[in-house]
Amino acid sequence: MGDDNAFIHIAESAPGRIRIVLQESNLPENGSIYGKVLRDRCKTENIVDMVAKKIPLVDTGTIVSVLNAYADSVLEALSRGRSVPFGRLGTFYISAKGAVERDSGKIPLTIKFEAAQLMTEAVGNMEIISAKKSEPHAFISSVINVATGVSGGSLTEGCSVLIKGSNLCIGGKDSGVWFVPSIENGSFSHDEASWIKIDSPLVYNQPSKLLFNLPQSVKAGTYRIVVHTRYLGRRKYERKEIIEIISDKVTVS
Repeated sequence: MGDDNAFIHIAESAPGRIRIVLQESNLPENGSIYGKVLRDRCKTENIVDMVAKKIPLVDTGTIVSVLNAYADSVLEALSRGRSVPFGRLGTFYISAKGAVERDSGKIPLTIKFEAAQLMTEAVGNMEIISAKKSEPHAFISSVINVATGVSGGSLTEGCSVLIKGSNLCIGGKDSGVWFVPSIENGSFSHDEASWIKIDSPLVYNQPSKLLFNLPQSVKAGTYRIVVHTRYLGRRKYERKEIIEIISDKVTVS
């Protein structure tokens, strides 16, 4: 197939527009910020409609049939170990993925796509309409009394406490879990001298859950649980800033 008649010919068009979220690197020695493009997904139906407008003499049913047949043909060629050009856009090919399994000698494989220059040029002049900094996403979703299995923050003195949520793994300087006395409206003192730190070992210290025994120093009353950590996610890179996670009110009786 010659270049003039290649599958998927891209005509020149006005530059597109994208949104980007800026995120800090988890590596403290790095200190850099990287961008993540927010994707607006184009549905298959949208592509079919776009093709139909470019070829008005061909009905959408035929377009769908051709696209399905093309996809089946690509899969068939890949299954035979061949690389497959996708018109002027680039090439699908098979690549080894990761380390070889020592025991079985199995080599994991994956499919990759090498974009052609035409495709990279198509996104080279895109307009960035927004670039907002993303804050670490960490939260407590539930506080469970392990002895009773009841969630909702109703605890008993000396019980085991299971906290579930996201990015809870504790680590780094000044990190830990505190029970902070709360007043009627749910607020609490930010004077850490009144905070009760959980010094007992954490049975679970994972991004999704923390499990520990409630010390005798936590008496009957109303509290907020405050988690401080410099970790984010499973890789446990220590961040420069403390991440603070605060629970809803919990009661100890």
